[in-house]
Parts: sequence; C-alpha cells; structure tokens
Amino acid sequence: MTSSEDTGGNHPDSYSVSFIRHELKTPINAVIGYSEMLLEDLAESDDAAGGLHAGIERIRAAGHEMLDLVNDLKLETDLDNRGSRFRHAGLRITNSVIDIAGKLLEEACEGRDVAFTSDIKKIQSAGKLLLSMIESFFGTETQSDSRSKLDCAVEPLSHSVDHAIPLSASSSIKNAEHEPGGQTILVVDDYEMNRDLLSRQLTKQGYSYETACNGREAIEMMRLRRFDLVLMDVIMPEMDGIQALKEIKKDPELHHIPVIMVSTLDDMEKIVQCIEIGAEDYLPKPPDPVLLKARLGACLEKKRLIDQEIESQKRLKKLNEALDVRNRFIRKTFGRYLSDEIVESILETPEGLSLGGEKRSVTVMMSDLRGFTSIAERISPEEVVAMINIYLEVMTSVIMKYNGTIGDFIGDSILALFGAPILRDDDAVRAVACAVEMQLAMKEVNRRNRGASYPEVAMGIGINTGNVVVGNIGCSERVKYSVMGRNVNLSSRIESYTVGGQILISATTLESCHEDLRIDRQMEVMPKGVKEPIAIYEIGGVGGKFSIYLPEKKRLRLTKLKQPLPVKFAIIEGKNAGARPYEGAILSSHRNGAEIRAGILPEVLTNLRICLHDNAGETSPEIFAKVTENVASDPPVFRVHYTYVSPDADSLLSEIAARGPKV
Repeated sequence: MTSSEDTGGNHPDSYSVSFIRHELKTPINAVIGYSEMLLEDLAESDDAAGGLHAGIERIRAAGHEMLDLVNDLKLETDLDNRGSRFRHAGLRITNSVIDIAGKLLEEACEGRDVAFTSDIKKIQSAGKLLLSMIESFFGTETQSDSRSKLDCAVEPLSHSVDHAIPLSASSSIKNAEHEPGGQTILVVDDYEMNRDLLSRQLTKQGYSYETACNGREAIEMMRLRRFDLVLMDVIMPEMDGIQALKEIKKDPELHHIPVIMVSTLDDMEKIVQCIEIGAEDYLPKPPDPVLLKARLGACLEKKRLIDQEIESQKRLKKLNEALDVRNRFIRKTFGRYLSDEIVESILETPEGLSLGGEKRSVTVMMSDLRGFTSIAERISPEEVVAMINIYLEVMTSVIMKYNGTIGDFIGDSILALFGAPILRDDDAVRAVACAVEMQLAMKEVNRRNRGASYPEVAMGIGINTGNVVVGNIGCSERVKYSVMGRNVNLSSRIESYTVGGQILISATTLESCHEDLRIDRQMEVMPKGVKEPIAIYEIGGVGGKFSIYLPEKKRLRLTKLKQPLPVKFAIIEGKNAGARPYEGAILSSHRNGAEIRAGILPEVLTNLRICLHDNAGETSPEIFAKVTENVASDPPVFRVHYTYVSPDADSLLSEIAARGPKV
C-alpha cells in the first residue's frame, strides 16, 4: 500500500500527480520495452520486412507518444480540462496499441516461437492495463469526484493485474544459466513485467540474475547468498526501495554491494535522496540497453575492486593477528625492545635472559623537545599524546636507520645507544650523523603538527661517549635491557645546554669520530656533578660516507627597539626557576631571541624564564630562553635564544620585530 508518507508529499493534488504518473508509466514502459526487444530480435534474425516489423514499430511509436503525454500531464493546475484532454488522447493511443497487437497475434505471428508470441501478448496485456487505469483515473466524474478518486487511489492497479500478464520462462525467479563464480545481479521490482524486462536485458548482456518483489524480500535474499549488484525499484509495497536502501547501507555485511535505483518516478528529490543514502546511480524505466550496460560495467568493476580490498584487509588482519601474537610474546619475554638487534642478540645468547650487565664504551644520545612542558599545559591530554607519537614515530625511524638502539622514551625525551648490544667501529660517528638527520626530520614532524593544528616544536640533542654499564635489569617477571653510569648522566647534562635545532657533543665523542665533522662552535661548561670544566662542540654536519649537514646558521638580526621593553626573569636550575626575580629590559628583539640589559650578567648557556610587561605593568605569558652570548659587562648586556614562546608573547614579539632598524 502506497501512502503520502512514502512519497514525501503532503498536498493531495501534488501527491496525486506523482502517483498517477508513476502508475501510468508502468504499463507504458512495458509497451516500449517489449516492442524494442521484439524489433531487436527481428533485426538479429534478418526478418525486418513485412507487416510484423511495421506493426511493432507503430506500437513503439505509440508507446513513446503516450509517455510524452504523461510527462506533460499537470493535474494540479487544471484537473478537469487537462484530464479530459488526456483521457481522450490516452484512450485513442492505447486502443491503437491493443488493436495492433491483436492483429499481429491473428495474422503476423503464425509460425513464430512461443516466446515471440508471448511478448506480443504482454504488450496487449499492458495496453489493457493502461486502458483500465485511464478509465479509472480520468472518467467522466465531476471535478470534486475526480480529485477524491485521485487522492484515494493508493493501491496501484498494476499490483492487482500481474497475474493476467503471461510471462515467458526467461523471467523465472532464478536464472537457469547461473554460472558458479560469475557476477550475479538481484532485480527488485513489485511489477512482474518490469522484472521480466530487466532480467531479459541482463541475460542478453551475459549476466546471471535473481529477482525479488519488494525490499524486504531482497534484503532476506542478500543475507542468504552473494550478489554483486542490485537493481531496485523505488516505489514498492511492504518495504519500498528507499527503506531497503537504508537497511542495506547500514548493514556491515551488505553496505559494500552497489545499488542502482530504477524507477518511473519523476521526483528529482527522491532521486537525490537515494544518491545521498548511498545508491551508486539512478536509471529511468525502461533502461536504455546501452546505458544499462555502461552503468552495470562501471558499478561491477568498482565492486570487484572493493571485493579485492576486502580480501586484502582479511589477509592483512590475519597477518596482523599473527604479528600481534609475536609482539606480545616479545614484549612479555624481553620488555620494550624497539630494535630487532637486541632481540636477536638475546635470543641467540644462552644467558640472554639472565639479570646482570657488563661495562663497555658506548655512545649515548639524548634528545628532548624544547619547551614541551609549557606546550602540554595548554593543550588537551589527547593532543599531547598525539604530538608525542608523531615525534617518536619520525625519530624512531631515523634512529633505526642508523642502527641505534632505543634505550627508553622518557616523556618527550629519547635515550638512544650506539654500541650496545652490538659494538661497531663507527658507533660515535653514526650517532652524530643520526643526530643531524633527526634535526632535519623535524621539518616532517612540524609539517604533520601543522596539518593537525598542533604547535610547532624544536629539539635539542646531546651526545657523549664513555664507559657505561649495559645489560638486563629488572626481576624474574620483567626484564629490561638498559644502560647506567655517569656518562649517561653527562649526555643528559650536555643536552640541557642545547637550544632548539642544536646538536652538542662531548670531547670524547669528537675524538671517537673518524669522519670530518663540521664544528660550528666550541664552549666550556661546568655540568653538575663534574669537578672540572669540559669542552662541548656544536655540530653542523658530518662528511665522509655520511655527508649530511644542517643549514648554515646565521647570526640573529635583531630589531633595535625605540623604547626598551621591561622584563622580569628568573634563572632556571634543573627543572625549577629560582625564587629570586631579576629586572631588566629588552633592547633589541627577534622572534627567536633578544638582547637584554639587566643588573646581572648570567653565565652563557644559563636557562631563563622571562615575563614581558605590558603598559599597565602586568606580566604576559612566559618565555623560556637560554643565554647564548655576553655582550657587555657595564652595564650588563647579554643575548638569549628563545626555547619556548607562549602564543601571546609570540604575537607581541612579531609586532616588535617588524619595527625599527636591524642591528
């Protein structure tokens, strides 16, 4: 039973137009469809002469004339007059179809096969159905009677007369020529003659098919056996095509099967709705054979590719499950090893799982993101984890490329070893080359951060070479391959002196390198826990077989301020800022650094926490910086390189940098 809710219309006349057009087009399309198939059969049999061909041509022409008449029908504006003209012309055309079909059956079809004669009978039956519809919808009642009849005509006449239309064996529920493994199409239509027309076209194009008479039956069939494509009518009883399409697209087992909607419906809104729900395409009835072939070919090719992808995903899932089992075993047995070399070394060594270690010379690399703690305080925990994962993913790939062993992830820091568990002659220089490539890879990290609307970050790297203790630590339940000793701590101290984009190495690492290193700067520092100052070197690249370099660094071109910008700053010791604040003023500025005059002269490489002042004397969000140069001692003036700048402070510094002469 069709309802106004099915058609989406609330106005009775609007509903009637759409409904009546749909109902009238059903037998008209049958007349056109069967006549065109008969003409095609005659052409293939080289029997195009005589009254048979001419008669069928007249039937086809009458069908198209009737279709044009229906398309021009506008009942809502002029029901009586337009209905009267339509009835007169419609009865004339339809009676001519019935008469011609009757004469062909009496005179021209003698000697023809049963299927050919059956198609003429179907045309005749379709004409009679059309005649009864015209009499029913456009009788001689008054205007009010006609409107009442149209508004109440919710049971399609075509549903009640299917039994009167003889069909050939080719329209049976299941194609007898179904080939295992071939492509099978499900034809869904409540009108048996429509199912027959579509099925015969599919047979001519070499497809196997099955049929269903409504959406509910179609879904039940799809859940029981495999179909490659569905051709579905829109308006059907029990469950219409739109409802069935929704059910198919929300079913995880069926949603990948392409659906082409086929209907006489002239409601563009319904067609768009079907496409939005997930239909692959739309075809009007009766479908043009060439167009039908093209649409089927495109959809079935897409379905073939989807099936391949599904199979690939299934195989990948099985591989991932096997890999997951292997990874769980490795993690359970060996701890968090990210290098296959560690795993192989322990597996191949009989005492590999024994607790204990050994002393050996190892190059230790420590990397850390500058100012990430402050960044993490102003973004969500999910974003913090996502940013860390981007950073670790990119850096891990580089470290593994240079045969480094990741000893640990410590928040946003990475501890990597070169020389454990496998000792090589070029451990130190590989560590330095790895560090250079890690700094270059920060472009990719920040590209991905920008793509996800995360802040950009910078990294510092410290490298030291010396004797450490490496081995398995832990307990019987969990063993971890790790490294300990003062040289590990020293690599962390050296890293703390870096600014973003910088690599600092110890003298022992420099001595252990056998390749040419580009040294951009040399400094002496006094790390905590060290009795005497040590030399550290800023590295700009590695020559020899690695030949990898950072871009040449240029001295910051500061903007001299017209008026000094007041600041307060504190010296950071370890992770904490000193309790005593100092006052000063920024004399010259750049987005990445500044020149500051103050009452004290901090040592080079000292870390500072700086707060800017606005005109009202209030402090802005913080800036973290590292002292890079002492310019003058009376009055004390020093340069700093920013390691983290809050967004508000960055806006202010950008504005300042755009003014004044360069110095």
